[in-house]
Amino acid sequence: MTSAAPQFPEIYGYTIIEELYRGSRTTVYRAILNSQRLPVVIKVMQREYPTFGELVQFSNQYAITKNLPIAGIIQPLSLEPFGNGYALVMADGGGISLEIYIQQQPLDLAETLGIFS
Repeated sequence: MTSAAPQFPEIYGYTIIEELYRGSRTTVYRAILNSQRLPVVIKVMQREYPTFGELVQFSNQYAITKNLPIAGIIQPLSLEPFGNGYALVMADGGGISLEIYIQQQPLDLAETLGIFS
């Protein structure tokens, strides 16, 4: 019995490498911007036909973060059409989710307080 390779959506100009997160409204992928060989993270809308409110919220997320030069907030690279919605493209700093990090090594008190401060 062989396991099938994961099926990722096709996003023009990008090669998707892995799924990082799947929620009820969005999915996040690690990918490569083919033209520049740049590692990126792409957040896409889950629903095939998002509501007007979801479209506005997604585009506002791009507009707000694009203009927030604050350490710790990843600046988006672009907001691109994807199906009937959008794909939010951000630089990939190579980070992992807190959930996976904690599975690999428990946090001590100093690390826990550092995250919440």
